[in-house]
This record gives sequence, structure tokens and C-alpha cells, in this order.
Amino acid sequence: MATNNVPPPKNHKIRRLQYDRLKTGMQSSIRKIFDTVISSKGVLDLQIRYNYFNLYFKGGSQWKVSNISPRSRGMQIVVETKYFDRKHGIDKDFSWLPGPKDPLNDWLKTLSRHQVILNGWFEENDNKERQLQHKLSVNHLLHYNSKWVILDIEYEAWLHGKKKEKKNVNTRRGCKYDLIGVKRSDLMTSKTLPVYVMELKQGNGSITGDSSITSHAEDMQQLIYDKADVRAKNALLDSIRLSFSEKQTLGLLPNVSGNLLGREIELMPAFILEGVDNTPDLEDQKSKADEILSAYHSDIPWLDYDKMINAKMEV
Repeated sequence: MATNNVPPPKNHKIRRLQYDRLKTGMQSSIRKIFDTVISSKGVLDLQIRYNYFNLYFKGGSQWKVSNISPRSRGMQIVVETKYFDRKHGIDKDFSWLPGPKDPLNDWLKTLSRHQVILNGWFEENDNKERQLQHKLSVNHLLHYNSKWVILDIEYEAWLHGKKKEKKNVNTRRGCKYDLIGVKRSDLMTSKTLPVYVMELKQGNGSITGDSSITSHAEDMQQLIYDKADVRAKNALLDSIRLSFSEKQTLGLLPNVSGNLLGREIELMPAFILEGVDNTPDLEDQKSKADEILSAYHSDIPWLDYDKMINAKMEV
């Protein structure tokens, strides 16, 4: 088990598949999965990780497809068995699932049956925020004129300091950022590209406490602006450029123009609010977040979820 009583790693993982270096057979299998996602019309989502990718259904990870590398003898598919557990009644059997190295077609045949299992788990466990995230992530696949294009979800980074001692350079913590997004119109220029590191807050109870807006603002400030964590920032920038290129190649960014390899990128913070009332708590959290980030950006985007998902590209 990894310890947090050490500094962050010197070499941070880059999210990419090295698709152009893979064997022809593996490229063909990967393309078949990507095509399945595209043809699902938003039911499925896919996100590239470090030499693997996750297939998502309603925000839950349906498959993890790993062992992807130029030297690999074959990729592997595994599932999270937690989705077969039930709070009420008997846990569901998963012996019918193919094995990790079984043919891809065997796995594809089980997609619908597996999704019934996931739906059962979602009925017993609150998954609303992840489902909202999923809808944002696939929106550009459904609407080619959407204002926003989500490049990644659940981005993870190692930063200096534990949660309650964030300035301790001899310790570390793993931080998750809900979404990485861009405006479609910005992709169509050759200027420095603003890329938004986004936090989605769903419901009044999400804005305070251990995962408050201000806590996330501190994590954003540290990743984007703190020189002590420049390696983590550079890993994010490389991940954005390389995964964008591979998604374009494999069809997950239809009607999205631009080449990010070598293009200057400016990371910016943003918050998305859904089902959050304009209460004193919200105003207080906004004020504190603005104070944390005001030295870098005078105008933090506070985005309304419904308006964001329905917004069309600015012409």
C-alpha cells in the first residue's frame, strides 16, 4: 500500500495509450471498443488512463481495459465486483462473465446483461453526481455544436502535503479533479488554449465539509500555480495533449478541430453547480474560493449545470 509520508513521485504518470506504437491486432480491438462507445449514443463513455482505459456506464466503471503496450501479448478486461453486491437481498452472481484474457467479442456480448447489474447497484447507492458527470462527458458526442467539450474526467494527481498540512513538502496526497474541459470555439483558434480544471458540486450538502468548494479551490491553486508541483502540472498538460490526439484518431472527438501537440495551454479553474441554492453558505464558499484564486484569475467561472449542458458553441 502506498504511503503518503513521502514526497510526490518525480515521474508522474501520463494518460495515453501509445496507440500508434501498438501491434495491429491490439489497435483493431481498441478501435472496436471505441466504435462501440460512439455507436451507444451517450450510453457509454470512455476515458484514457496510463496505458489502460475505462469504459463507463452512467458514471460507473463497467470495464477496465489494461495491459496495453507495444510489447503486450494481449489486453485484459476486468470489472469492479462491488457492483454485484446488494444491500438488500442476495448478491448477484458474476461467474458468467468472461475471463480477463477471453476474446473481446465474448465481452461485448455481455454488455447489456452487465448493465442490468449496474442499474441494480445504482438503485441502492447514490450515483447522481457521477451520472451528471457522465452526461457532461458525452454531450459533445451527441451535440456537435455543444459549447463545451470534456476532455477527461476524474483526473488524479499527486501533490505535496497531506490534506491538513498542504505545505509539507515531505508528504503527499492524491487529488481528484472532476472534469477537464474546453470551449469548442477556443479549439478552433491557434491562440493559447484555455483548459478548465473543473469541480462539479451537486446539491447543497456538497459545498461545505471536508470536500468543500474552498478545499477544491486550494487543490486547484496548488496544481495549476504552485511551482513546487510543476511536475504534476506538466503531467496534466502532456496527458491533455496526448489523449486528445488519440481520441481524435479513434473517433471520440467528432467535429472537434485542432491539434494540441506543441500548442500552448493555460490551465484555469472553474466550478459547476447543480441543485445548489443561492444560500449564505454558497456565497461564503464562493468568496473564499475567489480569495484563494484571485491572485491568478480575477474572474472564476461559476457554471450552472443545466445551462452548461445545453449551451451551444459561440459563433
